[in-house]
Amino acid sequence: MSNATDIRNTYRRTRTGKWAVMGTTANIFPGARVEVHTKAGKVKHEMIIEIGRPFEIDGIEMVYGYNPDNASLAALEGVTYPCDECGHEVHLNTMCRVGGFRH
Repeated sequence: MSNATDIRNTYRRTRTGKWAVMGTTANIFPGARVEVHTKAGKVKHEMIIEIGRPFEIDGIEMVYGYNPDNASLAALEGVTYPCDECGHEVHLNTMCRVGGFRH
């Protein structure tokens, strides 16, 4: 069984045919800029804008991260969403007052 810290972010094609970045829920979240390792051994950087529903592989919680149309965080400036932890309307990359994590 792998340790969550040993898992590299990789590109995957979803069942619906979209390309996504697959990684642990600790690494893949809206607003994250992540390293993605390709099959060819190269490293690319992606900005995660949306995430899918978490799922488990070998006991490790994983998620798909998406960046439709290579959007940037600047395009989302001013956009808010409800935080699952504290219930407030929040902006990306702000700290949750209840959970202590980055939105």
